[in-house]
Amino acid sequence: MIAEAVAQTAAPAESHQKGSVAGLHHERFTIPVAHSGALRFYLQELLIAQSRGQMARAALARALARIPRLAGRLLGMRRANLPFEAQTPIRRITTQLRRKGIIGPPEPSVLSLADYVHSDRGKLVLFLFAPGKSVPEMIVKASSHPAHAETLIREHETLKLLERTLPGPLARTVPVPLAGLKTAEETIVVERYVGGRSMYLEMRNGWLPRRHTARHFRQAHDWLRAFQTATGATEMRIGTPDAEPFLGDVLRQFEQRCVPDEPERAFLTQLSENLNGLRNLPVPLVARHGDFWAGNVVAARDGVGVFDWERFAARGLPFDDLLMFAATYALNYPWKLGRYDNPARAFARTCSGGGWMHRLVGRHLLRHCADLGLPAESLRIFVSVFLLARAVEEVSHGDAASSANPAQAASRMGQGAWRSVLGEYVRLDCDASIYWSVSGANGPN
Repeated sequence: MIAEAVAQTAAPAESHQKGSVAGLHHERFTIPVAHSGALRFYLQELLIAQSRGQMARAALARALARIPRLAGRLLGMRRANLPFEAQTPIRRITTQLRRKGIIGPPEPSVLSLADYVHSDRGKLVLFLFAPGKSVPEMIVKASSHPAHAETLIREHETLKLLERTLPGPLARTVPVPLAGLKTAEETIVVERYVGGRSMYLEMRNGWLPRRHTARHFRQAHDWLRAFQTATGATEMRIGTPDAEPFLGDVLRQFEQRCVPDEPERAFLTQLSENLNGLRNLPVPLVARHGDFWAGNVVAARDGVGVFDWERFAARGLPFDDLLMFAATYALNYPWKLGRYDNPARAFARTCSGGGWMHRLVGRHLLRHCADLGLPAESLRIFVSVFLLARAVEEVSHGDAASSANPAQAASRMGQGAWRSVLGEYVRLDCDASIYWSVSGANGPN
């Protein structure tokens, strides 16, 4: 359980200090200038280029990282002396961690990530660096919003569960939960830092991003299969009451909340017929990460690391995480060298046309079918239900809330991105286009 910190504690000694701390502001990050490794870590592991110009400036800034002022100017960073008042949340959190013995002298350097401007979650993420270290030792997440605080608590409990139940090699790919605290101001959870560079960063920052793609899909898929093998213990049969929460309920929720148009109604009718055609097919139920996109998967020398477990579910369909990875990879891919493409067009590249992305995604989905002992035609059901569920989620929570999950890149490209992706999938189905499960999946990458 999350420990209750004493709310009526004496004011920390730091509260009597005056002065300021030098830092660099860039987007939502604040980087401490005094810690030489923090800026290099930010440039190498956190900075995501959003345009070709920024890719070039970022490459030069990395080469000049030992000169923080110059590197910062190249990227348009703002140098700021943070007054004591602006440091209060960070100091309050680190003070609580020190009292609990989680951190100790000497004081760590803190690289902070603020929440989105439009968000009301009050979420703050801190990367804590020990003196002289080039990578953080731990990550701290804090939130003052009650609903999001509960999400952080669930993630903390999930990590403790995984630490207990996953086999050793797999457990090492997941953050180690170090502490959870509840104070009068916020809920705080602390995790061991998972080293590596996110696949999203490698894909977005590379001048030749395609050279990473096959490895990313292979590593992500291999990890998912190991995770599902370790957590899959039950199954459902299509058409039985056990399957309703995963299949039938999704169709009904879409009809109730999304006001389907005529093509979508025809699509739902066809999907119901497809479900009837596979009645009694056994489908394994597995644990689901729930937010399995390239930004939450880091590539390391000895495999991958997977973090951000806020949307974990103990039971889910075995294709949800793999489809999330594939769909959001296409939505985030720099099809125009540093720029996003229209969500519908980007997604279409994964499921039609016979291009390299279509073939790559197809191979992994068909391999997953074979590993699970499922017929290839079941893919139409799993893909359809996945997209319907994302559209329902988008309507239910809005684009601002969806920015907390892998739809965030899609949301940046316009409201209702998942609905537009679903519309493209419906259109392709109506046009009897090429599908992974039909052809085109076995060609060269």
